[in-house]
Amino acid sequence: INAEYMGSKPEPMAAEPCYTLILHVRDDKIEEFLAVFQPCLEATRREPGVVQYDLWRDANSPSRFNLIQRYKSREALIAHMQADYTRAALSSLAGLLAEPYTQSDFVFHC
Repeated sequence: INAEYMGSKPEPMAAEPCYTLILHVRDDKIEEFLAVFQPCLEATRREPGVVQYDLWRDANSPSRFNLIQRYKSREALIAHMQADYTRAALSSLAGLLAEPYTQSDFVFHC
């Protein structure tokens, strides 16, 4: 959590780290994006430390996607980020996105 937003020291990472990425894909690259991302999606869902890894498409803006990620631990997140398929997907994004992706970090509330 952003320390300036909270007005204090950053909180420790949640026991189950949860992130969402907002991805705005170029209109002419949507099919390529889905083809590039699918192997990462399938492999990630088989990782033992993954609780949730879902790609949602905006119903009102079909070139916008929301990737919801939740991990059992910080170690599971690190393992995911170091996986070859994750690195391959991330390296492919630059030419497919209309703008840089945005990330939000979440902690369980209730």
